[in-house]
Amino acid sequence: PEAAAFLEEHGPRLAALCGRLPMAICVCARWLVAQLPRTDPRRLLEVMADEVVRLEILKPCAAVFDAAMAALPEVLRQCLPALVRLHSNFGAEIAAAIWGVEAAEAELRLDALREHHLLEVGGGSVVPDRMMSDLALLAAPEGEGVMYRMQPLLRLHLRHSPAARQ
Repeated sequence: PEAAAFLEEHGPRLAALCGRLPMAICVCARWLVAQLPRTDPRRLLEVMADEVVRLEILKPCAAVFDAAMAALPEVLRQCLPALVRLHSNFGAEIAAAIWGVEAAEAELRLDALREHHLLEVGGGSVVPDRMMSDLALLAAPEGEGVMYRMQPLLRLHLRHSPAARQ
């Protein structure tokens, strides 16, 4: 009962801390249930807010990110860490400037990273899931570039993992 009440009240915040990734939410929920008998539920939110602790708790997700990045061609693997500093949506022009390539090449790389589920498509608002993200591509106005964003948990992983940045 205590866990259910806690999740009802704080579930959206925990989901946000997990980047709204289903696997991360599942891992977090298992950790939460294991902690509840001996830890005040409100304290768990404080613990999850610490980036380093959160990465430790969500370590299984790091393995998935690492595997996805290992499967990338070298040029794409080198592109991701350079995008970590971008905390908002960005287009091909910004990526091109960061990577030192033409906008058309940046667009190809961004599309490839999106197809590998390492970037999401988004406009001015949050796109709730991947299917809607893909629909946003179709709905982009003519002449306007597609806006991308890095999944927050992946950004956090890249910032804190030397192996992921290589």
